[in-house]
Amino acid sequence: MMIMAIAAGAVAAALFLALMSTVGLHRDKGFYAALLIAIAFFYPVFSAERFDIDGALFQLLYAMPFVLIAMIGYRREPGLLATGLLFHASFDVLGLLFGFHAPELWAELCIGFDLVLALAARVFLQGSTKH
Repeated sequence: MMIMAIAAGAVAAALFLALMSTVGLHRDKGFYAALLIAIAFFYPVFSAERFDIDGALFQLLYAMPFVLIAMIGYRREPGLLATGLLFHASFDVLGLLFGFHAPELWAELCIGFDLVLALAARVFLQGSTKH
């Protein structure tokens, strides 16, 4: 089941990227920066949804490095955006192992999604100009 969910996340990301490529967003560093920030806030929201304030605050602390990576990646070093997405896939593995508040199969789907986005950012942002 885990492999199928990861594969489903990867397919969803590929379809999402295909759609975004119709307007050129797949080559925009702002696109990947915004995605990384949004993705980082899912776990705090899931904790808050369960009224687990301590968990939400804990997750917010973990979201902040991803926000910082996105901001620096956007302004100075676009290659960091791919690295940030790859790190978030690793964070999803921790969520899977430690049972972060999330819907069933969320971590697995997100692992696949994040890995495909990281690969796309690495490929499409190569040679991207620094801001």
